[in-house]
Amino acid sequence: MLTALTMMMMELGFGPGLFVSWSGIDIVAGTAGVILTILFIAQAPVTGRQLARQDARHR
Repeated sequence: MLTALTMMMMELGFGPGLFVSWSGIDIVAGTAGVILTILFIAQAPVTGRQLARQDARHR
């Protein structure tokens, strides 16, 4: 993913976008960051509950 973003930056340039001060790379990277953050927030409690159940069984 990072390689693809780097290649896109090299191809599209580092300047601002056509209509706003954000470039397409900013939007793609920001969207990926938001998605990963949401996944982490959603998955952390699930994993915590699973680990707590496993710990309770081993006591």
